[in-house]
Order: sequence, then structure tokens, then C-alpha cells
Amino acid sequence: DNKNETVRKQYNLDRQKDDDDWIRISVNAGKRHGGNKYWLNDLLQDYLRPEFNLPSPYKREEGKNYFGLEVYVNYGIEPQTGRPWREHWQAEDIFIARDQEGNVQTHIRCFNGKVPSPPCSHEFNFPPPMKIRAYLSYNRHTLLKWREIQDNAIYIIQSFQASHK
Repeated sequence: DNKNETVRKQYNLDRQKDDDDWIRISVNAGKRHGGNKYWLNDLLQDYLRPEFNLPSPYKREEGKNYFGLEVYVNYGIEPQTGRPWREHWQAEDIFIARDQEGNVQTHIRCFNGKVPSPPCSHEFNFPPPMKIRAYLSYNRHTLLKWREIQDNAIYIIQSFQASHK
């Protein structure tokens, strides 16, 4: 609750700790946001394209599975410094969950650097019939709970749904 000064101050203090467990939930709703159930496929494909805004495209770590997620890493070299992209201040790893048809249902990007609370950005397709794009932010140290976090976010968001009589 951004309007509650006590909660906001505690949030800012906790974000500086290694064990930060705050989760931010954002939603975009309506036809424009929930009409394309393949939008996460498109997002992943952008990261895999050679012309994407990085020194080289992301590649899947074959045989690696992190808590049920596919792992994608960028092993390119940062042109200005000649150092590995994974050491760049914007370097992220990508984690993907797919449905039974192979479509991306969950797309998570986590900062790769060694900081107390490396952030993750988590996007997923909301279950029908609601037309929602959901975005979560949390600490990379809690990535192992990604499915629990996603399921709880769905539950919380659905609890706001008006009942129709």
C-alpha cells in the first residue's frame, strides 16, 4: 500500500536486505492486454533474435532446468569493455515455463549481478476468462518459489473480482 507511510518505510528498509521477501504485483486488464495469449512467445523470441539490443542473443542452457524453468543465458561479449556480458550492469538471466503445447506461459528475467537483492521481473498469462497481463517483481533469492508466488498472485487478483448475480 503506497499510501501507507509505515508500510512504505518498512518496504524501503527491507529491500536493502539479502532476505527481502516483498513481492510487487501489477496487472493490466482488458482486450488490449489479454487478447494475445502468445505474447510471451513473442517476448522470448525477441531475446533470441541476433539483432536484439545486446551483443549477442540469449541461448537456452540445454539440459538445465531451474525449479521447473528453462534457463536462457547471454554469453556474448560487451563491445565497449571486451568483458563477458554476464558481468554487465544490466545482465539478466531468463527463466521460462511452458504449457503442454509448448507455448510460453511464464517469462522471468532476473538480474545477474552480485547485489544484496537482485531483482526479478516475472510476467505470466493469467488463466481465462480474465484478460489480464500480470507482472510481478521480487528478489532473485526467492525464485525457487516462483510457482507458489504466481499461484498466490492469481488467487489475490481473483479475490478482487466482482461477483455477478
